[in-house]
Amino acid sequence: MKNFLWLIKRLKLMSFEEILFYRIPQYFQRSFLGHLQLKKTFIPLEVNDINLSLNYDIETLKSLFDNNDFKDEYQFFDTSVYLSEIDCWRKDYKNLTVSPIGYYDKIEKQNFKTNGDVKYIAELSRFHFLPFLALKFAESNDEYFTNQIKQILEDWSKQNPYLQSINWTSGIELAIRSVNLIYTHYILKCFKSLDHSLDYKIRQIMSMNYQFLKNHLSLYSSANNHLTAELMGLNVIATYFKVKKKDSLYFKTKLFEEIKKQVKKDGVHMELCTRYHSEVLDQFLISLKFLQAKGVEIPEQIKKNVKAMFHFVEHVSYEDIDTVFGDNDDGSVLNPFFVQSFSLYESQLKSSNHYFKTEYISDGKIDFRNYLIFGDIFLKKHSRTLNDYFFQDSGYFFCYDHQSRMKLSFDCGKIGDDISAAHGHSDIFHFNIQKGSENFFVDSGTFQYHEKDKFWRDYFRGIKSHNTISLNGLDHATRNNRMSWINRPEKPVTAFDFDEENLNIKGIHNAFGNLSIFHERKIQINKSQKYICVIDNLISDTNNNYKAFFYLHFHPDVDVIHKQDVITLKSNTEELIIQNKEFKAATIVKGDTSSPLGWFSNAYGEKVSANTLVLILDFNKKLILETSIYYE
Repeated sequence: MKNFLWLIKRLKLMSFEEILFYRIPQYFQRSFLGHLQLKKTFIPLEVNDINLSLNYDIETLKSLFDNNDFKDEYQFFDTSVYLSEIDCWRKDYKNLTVSPIGYYDKIEKQNFKTNGDVKYIAELSRFHFLPFLALKFAESNDEYFTNQIKQILEDWSKQNPYLQSINWTSGIELAIRSVNLIYTHYILKCFKSLDHSLDYKIRQIMSMNYQFLKNHLSLYSSANNHLTAELMGLNVIATYFKVKKKDSLYFKTKLFEEIKKQVKKDGVHMELCTRYHSEVLDQFLISLKFLQAKGVEIPEQIKKNVKAMFHFVEHVSYEDIDTVFGDNDDGSVLNPFFVQSFSLYESQLKSSNHYFKTEYISDGKIDFRNYLIFGDIFLKKHSRTLNDYFFQDSGYFFCYDHQSRMKLSFDCGKIGDDISAAHGHSDIFHFNIQKGSENFFVDSGTFQYHEKDKFWRDYFRGIKSHNTISLNGLDHATRNNRMSWINRPEKPVTAFDFDEENLNIKGIHNAFGNLSIFHERKIQINKSQKYICVIDNLISDTNNNYKAFFYLHFHPDVDVIHKQDVITLKSNTEELIIQNKEFKAATIVKGDTSSPLGWFSNAYGEKVSANTLVLILDFNKKLILETSIYYE
């Protein structure tokens, strides 16, 4: 009944086609068919005779492990667990809550008291560690690691009957779990270490995963990174195992459709989040690699779209600091958890150099992620200078002064995708600045998704946690729930020109259209003078009085010295000076829990206090703010 009422409530937001061909069948699956499927006997899938062309060379593998301290401890988000000590696979190991056995459609995932935090439970069941346990066995020939894999899968299966636990409530989790299981199966098979019981167990779990993914595709208004992950799972399964040809053809066709649909013209994923961009890119890359192993010819447009995504990745990381736009929950398909220095972005650039013969920056050394996807490959060392670039269709601009090792990234695009903007932030005209390996002006991060932390969720994705301006305390859009936005403004109108020394970029938006106000932000950079100027114009055609809230967020490691109209920012090795004649009236807030204000999240589930500049100004008709930033 509860799901039926939910369905009725959402009817007005859906097309007739979505209601008829997706929501009603989805409701029927969860409310009726699922109960019948509980009694299904799952026959293990049969492995296809395909060549993945993965040369897992034992000498390369030994050298990879020699440089890394393989640990039993699995660290994720802001917690960790020893793999050998996991006693329950429905347990939130941060909050020490065990989600009970129950029919998947009746599980309230956001009920913290009953289930804990679902994200902490789900992350463990992605099985990121299984392929590496298999590789560690291949490198060491120590049966401890294969026995550990057997024990994990045996315990997990007993504790998570089909459709009867929280681990059967999300297709994206099953898809990532499936990929890691298939790599584990293939590695052990390659090294002739796959005994009958483990082979049977993996193939049986994959039979269940395949059944679930087929019945629970996230379509229509649910079609975002969840759908691409599910299609990855289905395509990888349908390649590695024997399934019906018509199903295999549908999954491939649907994947290609989503690649065309979800990748913008400039190569940026439609959700406009740096981390989700890379996670989806891996979903596409792994899918293409498996499809090609089956002899599928990849259309040129598909290869072009995926190749373009790597260009955006190139601009995300600079001097070991990652640019953050939108939600960042550390998500990945493959995760070398024991490699402390692992960077998904750097690893992906190596993937592009191998797969597309590009020449992105690379140290020429293979890493575990690329070893899993491609086997033992030869990589060349590449170095090149990043040039200023505007991803115009998405609204992301990156500027570099390499002499001073300064990077500025500017967001003048929309909030998230056009479906629900689920992972977007109210960050129009937000900018980040780093100098060398020091972060100065930052996006405040993500922290949490859970309903129990909605207060903090609203802060971290809201306008107050970004380097931009709010009018009358409003966000750029209306919060629909803890994840999505409605009433989003159109993409800002932009103009730009730049050469080697000077840059000018301008955007204007009317996100506060109901207040009849336009916000124009200009960013001017003179690299020879080491000078950045941020000019904000607020223009109204009414005689109403308004309040402008101007925010600047600084990294927790930066000392902030405020004297009159000058702010000095000092890190361990770098210094920036900010000046604005209005700063005399500004305040520096740190760790305010009531507003809240002055917080920074560097990882999912983690938050620390940090300095935030707040300037509140009353105005009528027009307000001009000029902020000068000096760097050496």
